[in-house]
Amino acid sequence: MLDIKQISSAGKTTFGNLDTTVGRLNHAAYVIPLARHFLNRLRSRLLFRKPKTHEITLSRHESKDLALWRRFLIMAHNGLSINRLTVRQPTRLTFSDTCPFGFGGYNLQGRAWRIRIPHLCTLRGDGRFNNLFEFMGMAIGIWIECLAPSDNSECILSLGDNTSAVGWLFRSSHVDAASLTFDAIQLVARKVATLIMESPHCLASQHIKGKLNVVSDPTGCDR
Repeated sequence: MLDIKQISSAGKTTFGNLDTTVGRLNHAAYVIPLARHFLNRLRSRLLFRKPKTHEITLSRHESKDLALWRRFLIMAHNGLSINRLTVRQPTRLTFSDTCPFGFGGYNLQGRAWRIRIPHLCTLRGDGRFNNLFEFMGMAIGIWIECLAPSDNSECILSLGDNTSAVGWLFRSSHVDAASLTFDAIQLVARKVATLIMESPHCLASQHIKGKLNVVSDPTGCDR
């Protein structure tokens, strides 16, 4: 925790110190599964070996990943439910879908929602933002589940038309930094992690791809 705080405050560190810190966090990720997705960016800085004293300046998103890791470690220090650590069958399902004109979703408790992109919005009809909207739809589904009263620790599976929130969390750290949606996707990823951290629930560890994921279209998409 002290190492992370020092690196975050300075905004830079040495290759050797980052290597040691990432190694420790990798061990911690075994008991904080959700945190694994926020190590990829830091781990990529270690792909090419450099002298231990070589100075590395962290990017804005790498610093934010470390800040999120501090929260993960505080959560672990306060105690983790075994429900967060074991493979579980989903107890809550959310479905969402998107098109360039809007996105929406529903759950099995009968809650449904829809967002239409306004006619005057420059994003309307621009297919480049479909992936962002897809991830946002899953995040909204998770948010609704976290807000719903529950006496139990639920296992939430949030599905889109070709992947799940867990799949998108993994993909978020591999999005091209030059992409128009890069910053927004990182923001959604951290929001999903924060929602789960602040709730007693967990995300289902699996995701369903391609033709095996048969999800009805909840967008009611029209122009």
